[in-house]
Amino acid sequence: MEKLDYASPETIRDATQYSAVASGAALAAWFAVLTAFVVGTFWPAILFPFLSLFALWFGILGRRKAGPEPSASRSRATAALWLGGIQLALFGLVLLFMPSMGRAREPAKRIKCASNLRQIGYGIQFYVNDHGGRFPSSFDDLLLHAELPSEVLVCPSSDHERATGPTTQAMVANFRADPRYCSYVTSAPA
Repeated sequence: MEKLDYASPETIRDATQYSAVASGAALAAWFAVLTAFVVGTFWPAILFPFLSLFALWFGILGRRKAGPEPSASRSRATAALWLGGIQLALFGLVLLFMPSMGRAREPAKRIKCASNLRQIGYGIQFYVNDHGGRFPSSFDDLLLHAELPSEVLVCPSSDHERATGPTTQAMVANFRADPRYCSYVTSAPA
């Protein structure tokens, strides 16, 4: 095995270059994530683990070339080595917790859906009380007379959207015009 002369200009230059490449790769990894958020697409963030590994590898090479004595290039390589390692640990944590993020939303959506159905039930009950025991013939009647907001008629798990309009009558007209404004079905009792 070849013995390195740590004081030689070539070794110092190599150590400085390795530590500069490692620092640049660590910073470029964060720049890739930032670019992904700004642009709105995730493909630049794919570079994050690769650039972090790159920073880790060149940090190790820079420390080896810098030798055991304290120096600026050894400090820079050590900092890049730590940064690359921390970035990889963060990436691992994100991968670990990523599947659980989507699962937490569905129970919340079910609770919101149950709340919507409860509000619709209360709206029907108010309508029946106000109209002498007669049930509403459609959701239009509920929107007009029970003062239900249109978002109550949209299930959060669906791709439907709430009906809008400047007035209640305009909102009901929009509600009738497009079936995507209602996620629930009702039938009038015989």
